[in-house]
Amino acid sequence: MAETSVHGAVQRKSSSGDRPPPPSSPRDLISALPHDVIHHIFLFLPLEDLVMTSVLSERWRFTWTATTDLVFNGEIEFRPGSTLDFPSLVDSVLTQCTSVLTQCTSPAVKRFHVTGFNYDDAANPKVDLWLRFVAQHHVEDLCLRVQSMRHFYKLPVFLCCSSWLVRLEVRLCYFSLNVALWWPCLKASLIEFAELSDDLLRSVLRGSPVLESLELYHSEGVEKIRAPHLLSLRVSRRLNGNHVLRLDDVSSSVEADLNLDILTGDRRMCCDLLKELLGKLRRVPIISIHGWCLEVQDMFNNFTIYKTCLC
Repeated sequence: MAETSVHGAVQRKSSSGDRPPPPSSPRDLISALPHDVIHHIFLFLPLEDLVMTSVLSERWRFTWTATTDLVFNGEIEFRPGSTLDFPSLVDSVLTQCTSVLTQCTSPAVKRFHVTGFNYDDAANPKVDLWLRFVAQHHVEDLCLRVQSMRHFYKLPVFLCCSSWLVRLEVRLCYFSLNVALWWPCLKASLIEFAELSDDLLRSVLRGSPVLESLELYHSEGVEKIRAPHLLSLRVSRRLNGNHVLRLDDVSSSVEADLNLDILTGDRRMCCDLLKELLGKLRRVPIISIHGWCLEVQDMFNNFTIYKTCLC
């Protein structure tokens, strides 16, 4: 079996016993190339060029659509002189993949990633359609990392109950309020620059009973994390005197990573907060601390705070 994965996406499995058809003419040598060679060539092509290989020969027409991976990177795919803007490129690829998937027994799409996409509210209908594709094809690994100075993308309600999702990564997104989340197969989640609250995070954790890894980056609003079934927790954010972070229950965790920046000059509060955090992590085998957590050592010039918590 052979697998290949491309920027934009191609991953195909084929039997080692498969033999390519003979060329349709003496000069049609590329049609005689083995599947492994074709997909090795695809590894070096940006997505737009990859799609254009469909015109090279009859055999290559739909080869690129036999995909389990669709990975779109706006910073890579968009080039000066490109015939399509990035959103249109995504639309074109999904349209062709949908057409092929409805006509043949092509492998299911397992991974759908969109990164480096400059988002504004006008693009909302397009992104909704992309995620509709994700839902219709039961994509297991979803990554949506948009870029914007002012706009957040609201995740659609139909994505809030996704029994097939195994990994979810979102950036500059927010969840629908008053909608129950249900991701029974979700094992890993990364949320960055999102609008969260204690209630919303509680809903995420309650609706993800097998969640093992949670990463929260620069997502304000969460002050308490209670996740007794998590194995790995990573948190990076700013805190201030009015909004702090407390770990209520992370009793199953085997790894914790804290990168905190606290905006206050109250040294005693800094010390007490760090003691409390490390106290909750005292049974976690692997603990990594960064930023402000390390600066506390310089404030007190000794390790009493750590000895107290970790003994």
